[in-house]
Amino acid sequence: MISKYVIIGGSAGGIGAVEAIREVDPVGGITVISEEPFPQYSRPMICEYLSGEATFNKIKFRDDHFWEKNRVRALTGRKAVKLDLDDRFVELDGGEKVSFEKLLIASGARPFIPKMEGVKKNGVFTFMSLSDVEGIAAKIKEAKKAVVIGGGRIGVSAAEALMKRGVKVTLIQRSRILRRVVDAATSRIVENLYRKAGVNILTGHAVQEMVGRPDDEGSVGGIVLDNGEKIPCDLVILAIGIIPRTELVAETEVKVNDGIVVDRFMRTDIPDVYACGDVAETYDFITGQNRFLPN
Repeated sequence: MISKYVIIGGSAGGIGAVEAIREVDPVGGITVISEEPFPQYSRPMICEYLSGEATFNKIKFRDDHFWEKNRVRALTGRKAVKLDLDDRFVELDGGEKVSFEKLLIASGARPFIPKMEGVKKNGVFTFMSLSDVEGIAAKIKEAKKAVVIGGGRIGVSAAEALMKRGVKVTLIQRSRILRRVVDAATSRIVENLYRKAGVNILTGHAVQEMVGRPDDEGSVGGIVLDNGEKIPCDLVILAIGIIPRTELVAETEVKVNDGIVVDRFMRTDIPDVYACGDVAETYDFITGQNRFLPN
């Protein structure tokens, strides 16, 4: 199968690219490869979905006929496993090869999962996708206490959603919350608001390990801080950070630093190969340099 345009990733970056392409090229073949089987939805709104404030239809940012209306061959639930820049094709799990003239890598990022004792226990989740939320929502039915590790945007959103579902939440952050997003004064204001709403916020600490329940060692029953304090919980959400998913270009000539390096037009150093979104290291007009700017 040959497509003029191949897009790896079916979230915001991929959707925006489809629409932009169709504005200038109404007939060129487009193939989108997306690991997620779900229709197009807004990842930032998964907190509203978890809290119950939004239905799935509300968090979808395009309708169910988006691919069809834009004449896109959508390969959902499929993973790109190899990129060949010489012969210009992407290989999928299962061996199928999709050839391209122009390629956009919008594969996003994956959650950072620390090498920590107990991190693989039942009841430990990340918070980046609809699949994560569905697992958390099932666990909430029996969970009374939760620990959120990480006080960035993802961690704060997860804590708020859990609180609205009636779960008692402890949020743990090494430094101040939202450190990469707001200044210190604003951080204190947000922290006070969350405390008043019932979230227990512990700053200046790190989690050393996760321990099991007395009756079930395979399920999380609490966390242990770096000062030895143990906090009981039925649920843990890891929101420590994200890592750009650059593995597809690892064995190619595409330049990678923290993410795939692109210019102001989202071009990599390889002709007709582009990258955008959380996988890309983009130009920051404030600093005048390229840097990784997770969304």
